[in-house]
Order: sequence, then structure tokens, then C-alpha cells
Amino acid sequence: MNPPKTPLDVKMTDDARKKRWAYLGKVGSAEFLAFAMGCVTVVCFVLAVLTLFGLFFGLAMSGGALNNETYAGIVFFMLTSVGAFLATRMRRASIEKADAVPYIPPVREQIAELRAEEILVRASADPAATPAELLRATNSGTTASAEGLLRASDTPNEGRL
Repeated sequence: MNPPKTPLDVKMTDDARKKRWAYLGKVGSAEFLAFAMGCVTVVCFVLAVLTLFGLFFGLAMSGGALNNETYAGIVFFMLTSVGAFLATRMRRASIEKADAVPYIPPVREQIAELRAEEILVRASADPAATPAELLRATNSGTTASAEGLLRASDTPNEGRL
């Protein structure tokens, strides 16, 4: 059976839990941004390649004559290429950001790494005897109270049995 939680234990656990969730939030958002930018990079790259094939096919069909559709295709190709480049840069930056976040282990590992002095252990069962029963005279014939046994005496023989 686990001992009951003390306020110190609860505070330590809550702090560790908050640190872990903050760590997971930072890493998760950076990883999600990296994934999203990877998807944008792929889409922009595919659009740029298709636009390039369309330009070559359009130029071949028109006999090399440049028209408005060709200019629009060139502009679209440039925009998608720049978009793919920027998305790739943002993806790399978010991966570096995720790697820069210091690792915070799960709560169980954090608690397990604490020194013995930092962990407060309390008994979970009731004491075996009351304090009055624990403070009794060693001779069975004497009747001294528990308060009398704890009180300091002025004379050397007072309080002795």
C-alpha cells in the first residue's frame, strides 16, 4: 500500500507534471510545424514540376511563341519554387527548435532520481501504541505519570524510581 500523499509530495509531483507537459507542448508544436511545412514543400514542389512540364509542352505546341499563358506559367513556377524553398527553410528551423528544447523525463523518472533527503516518507498505519503507553516506568510497582517521566527534576533523586 502506498503512503498517503503529503503536500510536499503533491507539490513536487505537480511541478514535475507541469514541466513535462510544457516540454511536450513545445516539442509537439515544433514537430507539427515541421510536418506541415514538409507537406507544403511537397505540394509546392509537385506544382512547380507540373508547371514546368506544362510550360515545355505549351512552348512545344505553340512553336516556341510566348503568350500570356506562358508568362503566367513562368510566374506560377517561380512562386511555387519560392514557396517550396521557404517551406523547407521553415521545416529545418522548426526541427532545430524541437531539438533545442531540453529533455524533461516523465514524472516517474523525475521522482525516482530524487535524493533520499528530498523525499518525505510517512508511515501509513496508526502507531502501535499511544505516547502514554510508550512512556511508562520500568518497574511495575511504581505509579508515575507520563508527564512526570518527561519533566526534568531539580533534585537528582526526584523523578527516579
